[in-house]
Amino acid sequence: MQARIREAINAAPTPTRRLVFDAEALSAIDASGVEALEQTIERLRLADITFVIARRKGPLSEQFATTGLEAAIGTDHFHPNVEAAVRACSDAAS
Repeated sequence: MQARIREAINAAPTPTRRLVFDAEALSAIDASGVEALEQTIERLRLADITFVIARRKGPLSEQFATTGLEAAIGTDHFHPNVEAAVRACSDAAS
């Protein structure tokens, strides 16, 4: 995942300040996934890039809360759909 994110950021035509992750296909996350996501969030933070989640559902919401991922990302960076996440990112850039 981190290599793919790096590729997307490097290929962006303008500097990246926010990254929207569509979590719809993610139904659960194990300990290694939590660790990888924590590392990704920290690397993005060091690059001054905000990590934003769209379409987090059901048990995944509970896992994000209990593992500390929700706090690490920030509750205001979770959105019900991709459109709302992009709109929030656009509003934050204004």
